[in-house]
Amino acid sequence: MWHPTLHFNFTHHLHIEKKASLALYITNTIKTFALSLASLYIPIFIYVTFSEQLIFDNNEILNGIYFILAFYFVRSLSTILSMHKIVNFIFGRINFKISIFISNILLGIAMYLLILSESNLIFLFVSSVIFSIETLLYWIPFHTYFVRILRVESGGASTAKFGTSTAIRLFLASIASAGGPILGGLIIKIYGFNVLFLISTILLIISAIPILFGAHEHKHGKHNLSAIIRRYLSAKNYRWNIIAHMAAGIDGNLYAIFAPFLLFIIADKNTSSVGLVISIAVLLASIFTLLAGRILDRSSGKGIQKVSTVINSLFYIPRIFSGTPGILYLVDVFDKINGSFLSVPLMSAAYDQAQTEDNEADYIIYREFFLHLGVLIGIVGFASLLVIFGNWRLIFAVLALVSPFTYLIYSTTKTTEE
Repeated sequence: MWHPTLHFNFTHHLHIEKKASLALYITNTIKTFALSLASLYIPIFIYVTFSEQLIFDNNEILNGIYFILAFYFVRSLSTILSMHKIVNFIFGRINFKISIFISNILLGIAMYLLILSESNLIFLFVSSVIFSIETLLYWIPFHTYFVRILRVESGGASTAKFGTSTAIRLFLASIASAGGPILGGLIIKIYGFNVLFLISTILLIISAIPILFGAHEHKHGKHNLSAIIRRYLSAKNYRWNIIAHMAAGIDGNLYAIFAPFLLFIIADKNTSSVGLVISIAVLLASIFTLLAGRILDRSSGKGIQKVSTVINSLFYIPRIFSGTPGILYLVDVFDKINGSFLSVPLMSAAYDQAQTEDNEADYIIYREFFLHLGVLIGIVGFASLLVIFGNWRLIFAVLALVSPFTYLIYSTTKTTEE
């Protein structure tokens, strides 16, 4: 029966949640633009700055790549090691908006430390550790809050459709980041890396402000990381899901590191050319992101992800062998378009699984843990291949083999206590 008081409470709560949702979108959009300026150039910066410091290998190119791997290895290892303290203690003491606010400030500090690392190597790895803490403070509350907001906006339904909503979030992120790579590349070419990182630092600090005026969540609540991991590991119906998240971590993160790096190498180390190609690719991909979301809300998502996963693996093959800039530029453009049909179903499936759990935050924590464990394993595995074969392009062969395992995210049902 319709009740006027209940109707008022729900619509009032919905109004608050829409305001919170807007604040979250604004914060994420500014942050995305700031990162689009600089983040894809971080591996290139590390290579340019440290490749001549022959610590890992006498070959300059391989030495630079080992520096890149060391940076991201420390980042993922720190993420896993710090997760216990952050999940068990910090999340029980601060609320969502403070967590996201702190994370953006830390991200700005981490970006600034990259500037200082030119004069002192230790700052490179301090930056890496801060990046890891920021990741946890931002993405766990962000994803959890996103699931809760969409549930409220769907009228409190327990099975909210996440396809279009996920696509809109990714579309806004793509639009925000489309101009970043070309602008960042031009800034590096004219002024250098330090000016780019300084601009990014300022924007990241600004991005922390909107969330303070919108989020109404209370404290995260206490979460026991060890208990969460044990529960999902013991749930037989989630074993393939764990592999899917680890594969997604390897595929997404190592691709983000080495695809731009390959363009940088074959473009004669011209950052503006790299930025132009990636900006065009991201802009075109953003259009297909919305289409992927609409298709997903009309189907399970398995079909489009199955096709896009196969295509994704095939696009890695030219990167192993080709040295022709034009071919690799086209591969990058079409790969990012195809990526829209891969990332939207994958993220939407994770949101859908989270909102069917008794505690969606536990699922998000579990997901982040295995994503970063996957990255860690991927880096160690690739570094081992690099030592044996000395061919850094083999990373794309590894990614071609790993990518199909992301499809296993669909072989999952709700966890149960055992």
